[in-house]
Amino acid sequence: TIPEVKRTPPDVPFINAVGALQDLCIENNLQEPKYKQINEVGPPHAKIFSIQCTVTTFKETGVARTKKQAKQEAAKKMLDKIKELTTGLNIGTNKELDERKDYSQIAKARYPALSRLPTSRKINLGVKISEYHIQFKNLFDTEIQKELIEKLTSIIPQNENHFSEKFVDLLDKLREILAIAGLD
Repeated sequence: TIPEVKRTPPDVPFINAVGALQDLCIENNLQEPKYKQINEVGPPHAKIFSIQCTVTTFKETGVARTKKQAKQEAAKKMLDKIKELTTGLNIGTNKELDERKDYSQIAKARYPALSRLPTSRKINLGVKISEYHIQFKNLFDTEIQKELIEKLTSIIPQNENHFSEKFVDLLDKLREILAIAGLD
């Protein structure tokens, strides 16, 4: 049996459903739509093509006289299906809407106080390597700096020949330094 092809009225403007579906998938972090020809029937002068569009687990089929039209129809059906599924997600009861408004008001009230909290410093990637030690030094207050310097100088072996024997002690001291710096 040959499937019946619906003709689009000439007064209906053309919409690129393939592009619109691709954009919708990108916006919603879905996998790209895949198109596969599943059927081709009819005599050579009047072929009818069936193209299947797949997005994740959803499948829609478009039937038309050209492959391009069939692909557009399949994409339009998929676009309509995804839009239909997502419109139901935004509808909520009056109670849910009131709760959202309450949460929004609470968030707006708390924002000024929370935005004044101290934040951790971001690493400035524009710092030159030759000035990195200065930036590292400025990360810590003077008390922590003195404690770090004491720990680092205690690592330096007095006798170079016994360096390998103190390797385990060295690792322990480095762990202590990392703990003081908050990098453990």
